Amino acid sequence: MKSSKKQMSFLFICNYLKSGGIERQMLELADALQQDNYHVEILLIHNIIHFDIKDKYNIQALHSKGIRKYIEAIKKTGKIKFDIIHSWGPVPSPYAILISLFSRKLLISGYVRNSYDVKLLSKDWIRFLFVKMFSKKIVGNNKIGLSKYKTGKKGVYIPNGFNFNRIENLKEPAEIRNELGIKTTHVVTMVASFARDGKQKIKLKDWDTFINVAIECIDSIEDITFLGIGTGPALNFFSQKVPAKYKNKIIFPGKRNDIESIINISKVCLMLSKFEGLSNAIMEYMALEKPVITTSEGGTVELIKDEINGFYCKDKDVKNITKKIIYLLNNQIKRDQMGNEGKKILENHFDIKFMINNYIRLYKILKD
Repeated sequence: MKSSKKQMSFLFICNYLKSGGIERQMLELADALQQDNYHVEILLIHNIIHFDIKDKYNIQALHSKGIRKYIEAIKKTGKIKFDIIHSWGPVPSPYAILISLFSRKLLISGYVRNSYDVKLLSKDWIRFLFVKMFSKKIVGNNKIGLSKYKTGKKGVYIPNGFNFNRIENLKEPAEIRNELGIKTTHVVTMVASFARDGKQKIKLKDWDTFINVAIECIDSIEDITFLGIGTGPALNFFSQKVPAKYKNKIIFPGKRNDIESIINISKVCLMLSKFEGLSNAIMEYMALEKPVITTSEGGTVELIKDEINGFYCKDKDVKNITKKIIYLLNNQIKRDQMGNEGKKILENHFDIKFMINNYIRLYKILKD
């Protein structure tokens, strides 16, 4: 039921609205706030919107370049009434700090979304120094990330939440298999970005190991297909690394809007990364009751419990990852047990309602 009294107003600042986890969670929180009579304005640093949202939100985007973009941000937000600024991720941080200083409104920074080692005097380190200086609170979606960034008393742990409505109305497995040209019984999937850093070195997700594991598995079990789901500037780079004889069984379909339906046809799911925050892809795996093989790095340990709902493997340990995949493919009972445990963990600790309630609680404490 909507409250009749006037509620708080928020300015959410985000890089863009591509179909990623941070953007989806921001919109789901905005939904919940608006339903409870709060007012939300959204400012995008870049005018990119992949979500089908029509006129659901009050959204403004910046169109200028360079220093003029900061001036535009100040002018546009100067016409908006809000009580709290909430920036989402590292990129909007400089804009959020500037808007906070001009508007004299308190800033919550959602900066900590990964578990990187923060290098002294790096661009990330310098940017975060200002974030820590000017933010009232710094939200992290994983405990290790908050520790590595040394957020101190300003740090607040609010893990991502999963909306189980997303796994309703999935496509039929036969339809997905036909669309992707899958002929095999077994499917192993990894959902992740194909990103590069500023020096064009591949980082973040370990697609090299994914390909090497896939080749090892296919050589042992012919009846298996590996799917690498995601987009990014390094997609073609990795697609070309797959040897010709394996291309029909190591597939990179590119951008898809039916990721949950693809995960649904998978028997085992992977997340090969050293620097995860709280992985939205792993949450999707867990929601669809899939066992997960991953590294014991970063925020992943908050979701996956070794030998309970998945297996830990050392970074780049192709032999052991291959061994664990083959073991699970040959043991349906173990797959089902791990899948069931994963869904229980998600339901009991990472439901979207917990995330929303934690944010609303934080907002009320700061406003009071």
